[in-house]
Formats: sequence, C-alpha cells, structure tokens
Amino acid sequence: MKKARSHRLLALNDEHGRLSVQQFLGETVQVLIEQFRHDYWEGLTDNYLRVEIHALPDRIQGWQHTLVNAHLTHLLDDGVYGIYAE
Repeated sequence: MKKARSHRLLALNDEHGRLSVQQFLGETVQVLIEQFRHDYWEGLTDNYLRVEIHALPDRIQGWQHTLVNAHLTHLLDDGVYGIYAE
C-alpha cells in the first residue's frame, strides 16, 4: 500500500515537472553554458531549466560560462532541447 502510494506520488511529481517546463517551449531564453557533453553544450536558464544547446558556432575558447540565447523546441528526458538563436 505504502509503496504503491509512493509510486503514484513520484509519477505525479514527474508529470507536474514536465508540464511546468512545457510552458517554455517555443520561447527564446538566455542560457548560461556550463559544459560540453556528447557533441552539445549544456546549461541552465535563470529559472533552472536544464537546456541542451545544439548548433552553436565554433569558437576557439569554447562557450563555457557564456550567456547565449536558445530557442526551446521540445522536451528531453532530463531537460529541454534548444537551438542557438543569435
């Protein structure tokens, strides 16, 4: 009984989190780049959305600790997919 209730609460929490993130899809937001992972840059918005940014132009010094604009297009398992927007 306790275990089933716990699973339901965790599922509700996940769904609520996805719905709150979904409201930002289609928006262009600023992202503070943190690191390069698996062929994409990753960072956080000012409200702590984790964003994978694809198609950043090449830059000799990299993009770490830089604010960039990203257009948020769709949800990922652990964040949002963003495309670099100048």
